[in-house]
Amino acid sequence: MESWKTAHAVIINAGQANAATGDAGYQDMLDCVGSLAKLLKVNQEEVLIESTGVIGQRIKKEELLHALPTLVSSISDSVKEADSAAVAITTTDLVSKSVAVESQVGVTTIRVGGMAKGSGMIHPNMATMLGVITTDALVESDIWRKMVKVCSKPKFQPNHC
Repeated sequence: MESWKTAHAVIINAGQANAATGDAGYQDMLDCVGSLAKLLKVNQEEVLIESTGVIGQRIKKEELLHALPTLVSSISDSVKEADSAAVAITTTDLVSKSVAVESQVGVTTIRVGGMAKGSGMIHPNMATMLGVITTDALVESDIWRKMVKVCSKPKFQPNHC
C-alpha cells in the first residue's frame, strides 16, 4: 500500500485465518485479490484482504473466486447491505458491529462507515479482531494513521483488555 494511497475494496474472509499456510496460502490471497481487482477494474494494490478463523487453514479459494462476481454485482451503499456484510464476518461474536455516518463538510457530503468482528475475545498478543473503516472523503494516509493510533490505544492495550 505504500505506493497506492487509496484502497477501493476489501475482501474479508471468515472461517480460515490463512495464516501459517506458507507460499500456497499467500498465492491463494494473491489470486483472490487479482480476481477482485479485475472485476472492479482497479489495481491489485488497491484491494486489501483480511482473514479470520482457524490458523493453519487456507482460505477456500475456489468458493471465494466463484462468489466474487455475484458479490461485485450486488455492491450497494444501502444500510441493509452494510449490515449484511457485518453479519457475514461474525464468527464467535454474539452480535454484529457496524456504524455509518453521513455529514456535510461545506458543500460536500461525506460518508464514513465501519464494522468489526472478534471484539469479544481480544487477546493483546494475537490478531483476534478485524475492523474496517471506509469513507469517500479524501483523507491523507498520515492523518488516518494518527487517528487510528489515538483512537485504538486506550481500547486495545494489554492493561485495557
